[in-house]
Parts: sequence; structure tokens; C-alpha cells
Amino acid sequence: MMDNVKFINSLVVTVVIGILIASKYTFSINVLSFLVFLAAICTSWAIYRKYKAAQLLIILLFLIMGVLRFTHDQVPSPYEVGRYVGHEVTVYGRIDESPQIYFAGDKIRTRYVVSSEKILDGEKGTAFCVGKIVVNSSHDIKKPTGTIGDKIRVTGELQALHGFNNPGILDSVASLKRAGVSGRITTSSGQIDILTDDKSDWQEKIAMLREKVILFMKQVMPHEDAAILFGILFGGYKDISQEVISAFSTTGIVHILSVSGTHIALVASVILWLCNRIKLNGKFAALIVFLAILIYAALAGFTPPVVRSAVMGILALGAVALGREKDSYQALALVSLVMILFKPELIFDISFQLSFGATGGLIYLFPKIYSRMSSLPQWLAGPFALTAAAQLGVIPFIAWYFNALSLSAFIANLTIVPIIELIVILGLAGLLAGNISVTIGKIALVICSLAIGLVLKLVKLLAAIPGGSIYLPSFNILAGVFYYVFLAYLFGYIPAKSLGLVSLFRRWTLEGIILITAICLSALLYLNYPRPASVHFIDVAQGDATLVKTPHGRAILIDTGGLAGQSSFDIGEKVVLPYLRHYGVQTLDYLILTHGHQDHAGGAEAIAKKISIKNILLAREGYSVSIQKLLKNSSGYTVIPAYTGQNIILDGVFIEVIYAADSQSKTVNNEASNVIRITYGQHSFLITGDLEVSGESVILDSGSHIKSTVLKVGHHGAKTSTSPEFLHAVLPQYAVISVGANNRYGHPNKEVLQLLKDHEIEVYRTDKNGAIVFETDGKILSVDNYLND
Repeated sequence: MMDNVKFINSLVVTVVIGILIASKYTFSINVLSFLVFLAAICTSWAIYRKYKAAQLLIILLFLIMGVLRFTHDQVPSPYEVGRYVGHEVTVYGRIDESPQIYFAGDKIRTRYVVSSEKILDGEKGTAFCVGKIVVNSSHDIKKPTGTIGDKIRVTGELQALHGFNNPGILDSVASLKRAGVSGRITTSSGQIDILTDDKSDWQEKIAMLREKVILFMKQVMPHEDAAILFGILFGGYKDISQEVISAFSTTGIVHILSVSGTHIALVASVILWLCNRIKLNGKFAALIVFLAILIYAALAGFTPPVVRSAVMGILALGAVALGREKDSYQALALVSLVMILFKPELIFDISFQLSFGATGGLIYLFPKIYSRMSSLPQWLAGPFALTAAAQLGVIPFIAWYFNALSLSAFIANLTIVPIIELIVILGLAGLLAGNISVTIGKIALVICSLAIGLVLKLVKLLAAIPGGSIYLPSFNILAGVFYYVFLAYLFGYIPAKSLGLVSLFRRWTLEGIILITAICLSALLYLNYPRPASVHFIDVAQGDATLVKTPHGRAILIDTGGLAGQSSFDIGEKVVLPYLRHYGVQTLDYLILTHGHQDHAGGAEAIAKKISIKNILLAREGYSVSIQKLLKNSSGYTVIPAYTGQNIILDGVFIEVIYAADSQSKTVNNEASNVIRITYGQHSFLITGDLEVSGESVILDSGSHIKSTVLKVGHHGAKTSTSPEFLHAVLPQYAVISVGANNRYGHPNKEVLQLLKDHEIEVYRTDKNGAIVFETDGKILSVDNYLND
């Protein structure tokens, strides 16, 4: 059987390689189809004739199939709604998911996912269309909102999807596209209508049942406890405070708030236990498990992660019910092969990666870890081995996406997870019992509420423990492959002799000691060897954030981005902080804020809570709300007022304050923007904040040396900045505009863009290029951007 598993796993790897190749290069579908046909004929003949080359031909066939499947999925339908991006349209469709609803005073903000059916375009008329769009609407609280399955009509400009294009954060646009979403419309209440309540029966019943469940919970429990219980049972963070989510994340159990394989396995295990208690075994038990998982997945919304977890749960628990546990290796290999052939883009999906990484860890590593802990009590060995196996299976993905490994997860799995498992069982039992006896259901939910209170106290206690998580540097693909090969070797899945020199690790011979010493010294030299200095312009939408890294890895952050009027999304926490961690920044020598506006300083507080900051350089102006929050909620720093002529030198990187206005106003204004010049060797970077023409004139009149290789264009490319005289004095080779896509200010201004073009300056924009990174050794300057545009 293991030979079959290895062969299927090799096919999985082959298909993944094919998908990766197709994601980098363009191929003709016709040519690929012919190659698949030709390879299939050759493979069939080789199998029929029993040639030794048959396996190699099968692998070649699956490689081409991987390339073909991904290439085919990238070709849009001729009826795709995304073809109308940039047009003013009216879309007719049906609400595809339960809407997300937020209350803002006397207004309701609603986010719908709509499956389009028909589109009316002023230029092309009415046409049939397919695909999904996201509709963001703000309307009066009295106006009713739609529910899943409702028909809807919405009018507005169909805009392209746009996220934050930086390494180190989840690609929300790619995630939406994998879900079939190809555009978005932001509209007011007058441009959106719920046409009918004509729903398919199953959608209506599930939606009503979910609403009934949450209403019943809120009648019995405090609202946040109800939100947490609903999240634990059916997934979702709605109405759960950011503090609670952060604490769950720190302790490594945030997955509890998303329906995952853990939930499915728990529900199925309870059903299987009940079947065994009533002497119901074999096929009948497997059927009941199947139906229970199916019903639970339906209540959880049938989202793609839930469906994947349900498939794995049905296979795993079905195998147990049928007494074929040993088939789990083969089941995992076959399911992964079928799923990526069916939907190739899944290999780029974080939930897919984490789900299969953890499942693989449990299947392959848990038995071996558990067997080596036989000296420990079973109550301790089981949860510890379970956590270790799951964590080892996903470390490369955790490193890439989060750059942190939770050590407190081991304690959480021993103390908190059993309580949560009890909450899941009791919560589901209470909801079911509530249909028979409301009193019994309420008692069960009250007990759940008390247990949730205990869980929150334990979670917050663990989250506050110093060193509860450790930093993990990002793994690239090569490092990830090496990690899994070494893990397979370590647990005996790869014979020592097949890895040559690696077998030296298994015996303390002179050769082995020399090899280990050489590897350690090489790693130490590599980590401490000076690298080029780098300047990163981070994509923070309509805002500024610039990271400077010195040759020895010291870091300066100039501005932190921030979204005005959108307190629910913290740029510092969600965008800048992951970017810093991705590049190994754990301490900032300097945080320089050009001025206090939200789009420059709004993310500072969140960053200061997670990363040590030694010095904060501030403009001499009235402190904005953002800066007041920063200074109030962080410690261990030195505040330095900015003055013209100040110098900072770190590892040969020279940072100079070119301009620092002494603002007499207590309010924050663009004219108080500090102007910073960064120099390393022959190249320099001028960071101008939101400085306007009058401030530029002051700099020109002062005679300051401002000629620079790279100019960060002032005020996101507004026409009130970047005068011809100022540009002539700077004479940059490159210009960077930090700006949000489709922003309401019309930035960057067309006249400014034309001025840059007239001076033959190469322009990079964060809305079109994503994060932009310049590297220099002092002589040669290179530039790269995240989107490679």
C-alpha cells in the first residue's frame, strides 16, 4: 500500500509543479491539449506492453495535465461579468452568501456577494453574464436588507478588485478570484433594490435556521458570548472584538473560530461514539457519519474551506467506521490529487495549504510522535503529539504567512481546547434540545456562556505570557522543500542511504561532526554578511509607509499608513506589521512620522504594540489623535522633535532631515511634513510626505542639497505638490507615488504625471506596481516591484 501512496504522492507533486510552471509562463491550450492526448496514447501503450517507462510516462502525462488545467482555468468566459470593469452598469443577480452587515450610526453598511445573471451596459445594451461581484452598500437603517437567495438589482461603476499588493500578507484579491468574484460595485441605497424573496428552498431554510440559532443564543447569552459561540460552532468573526481575536491568534488556536477539520472530526467522532454505544457499526454508522457531517457543513454555510474539511472528515471517519484506518494515507493522497486537478488554484489558497499540511502531519507524524512518548501519561502524550504533528506539518506556511510560531499553543491544546470541545458538543446539543424543550436548551447555552468566560480568561492569560510565540523567518519554496524532505528523513519515511551525506547526521563520526560544524558556520556567516541597503515603499493604499534596511539589518520606518474613517481595518496591524515581519524586522531603530495625518500615522499604534521602537521622530505640530494613541499605548522609546539639519547614521546609511517646519498651529497640516533624505554611497532617496508647493519653495530658498536618485512624490501625486522648480532641483531618475487605487481624490494628478514624463523620469506607483523595493550596494541600484509590472 505504501508504494501506491508514494506513487500517488509523486503524481500530486508532479501536478503541483505543472501548475507552478503554468502560473509563470503562458501556453497555448490547443498545443497542451494535443500533448495530453499524445502522452495519454503513449502511456496507455506502455502500460499495455508493460514497459518499464510506463511510470515515467504517467508522471509526464500528469505534469502536462497540471499545466493544461491551470492554463484553462485562467481563460475567462466570454460572458464573464468582469469584462465590464470600468463601465457604469446595472447588474441583475442573486445574493450568493449571507450578507455581512455593519451598523454605523443611523446607517447600515452591507456587503453582498452576488451571482450575476444579466447585465445592462449603457454602451452594449443588455446581455447574459456569469460570475460573482462584491456589492458594498450604505443605506438608511429603516430600509430592509437582502438575505441569501434574494434576487437583487444594483447600479454603479463596476471596478476591478484591488487589495494590498505586498509580500507577507494574504492576497485577498486572489482569494476572491478563486471564489469566482471578478469585480466590485460600491453604491448607495438608491441604486440597489431587492427585487423578490424568491429563493431556492434549501438556501432559504438554511439562512432562516442560522438566523434563528443566533437569535436564540442572544436571548440567553451576552451578545459577545453568543458571537463567540456562533463562531466556534459555525465559523466567522462577526461581532467578536479584535482583542479576543488577537488573543486567540497569539495562543495559536484562532482556527477554533473557523469551521475546520477539527470541528468536523469532533462532530463525527461524537456521532461515531453514539453509534458504537447503540451497537450500530459498519456501513450504517458510516452513513450516519456522512449525513451528520453534511448537515453540519450546510449549517456552516458550505464555504470552500468547510467543504474541503467535510470531504476529509467523511473520508477519515468513514474509514474508521468501516474499520479501514490504514487507508488514510491513500485517501489523503487521492483527495489532494482530485481536488487540485478539479481546481488548480487551490494550491495557492492558505486554507487549503494549512488544511492539508495539518492533516498530513496528523496522518504521517502523529503515530510516530505518540509512540515515542509512551513514558508520559496518555492524557498528556495524546494532545502534545497531536499539536506537535499538526504544527510540524504547517511550519513553512506559518512562516510565510505569519512569521510566528505559537509556543503557548501546546499549553492551550492541553487546557483550553478540551473546554472548547466540550462547548462545541454542549452547544450543538443545546441547540438541538431547544427544539424540544426551550428550558433545557437555555440551560445548556448558559453553561456554554460560563465556559466561554473561562476560556477567555485562560486565553488572555496565555497571550500575556512573554515569549509565548517565537519569530520564524519566511520560507521560500526551496527552503520549504528542504524542510519537508528533512522531516520525512527524520521520521523514517526516506531511507538514510538515499540522502547520501545527510546520513552522517545519524552517527557522531568525525565526518559527521565536521559536516555539522561547517553547516553551522556557513549559516552564521550568511546571516551576518552585509547585504545591500534597501528602501521599501509599501503598498498601504491611500497613504505612505517606507521601510529602510541597512546592510546589517537595522531598520527605520518612515510613516505607517492608515485608512481615514475606517477604524475597523488597521493598516498598521494588517499590512505594515506583516510586511516588517516578512523582512525580519523585529526592532525599529527609528520610527519617523512626517506628520500626524491618519494616512501617515494611523498604523503607528498597532506597530508599536508588537515591535520594539527605540526612537520616534515627530514633526513639531499639534499631536493628532493617531500620534496621541501611539504615545499613550507604547513604551520604551525616546521622542525626538524634528529639526532641519538633524542627521542619523546607521551602518553607513545617512539620514538627514532636510526640512522640518515649526508649526504654530495646534492642528495637523501638510505644511508641517518633515522631508527626509536617505543616502547610501552614490544613491539617495527623498521622502517628502505631504509637503505642498509653498514648503517646497522654502526648501529651494534655503539652498539645501536635495538632488536624489529617487523621489517619493509629494502628497500622493496631488497637483498641490511637485512643482517644476522643485523637480528640476531634485533631478531624480525614478519617482515613486504611494497612492490608493480608484481613490476619491483623483490622485495622482494628470499634470503631475505629465511633468514626470516630460523629465523622462521612470515612475512606479503602489496602486499599479504594489510594493516597490530599491536595493543598492552604494554603486549599483536595482529596483523590483511586487506585481512585476
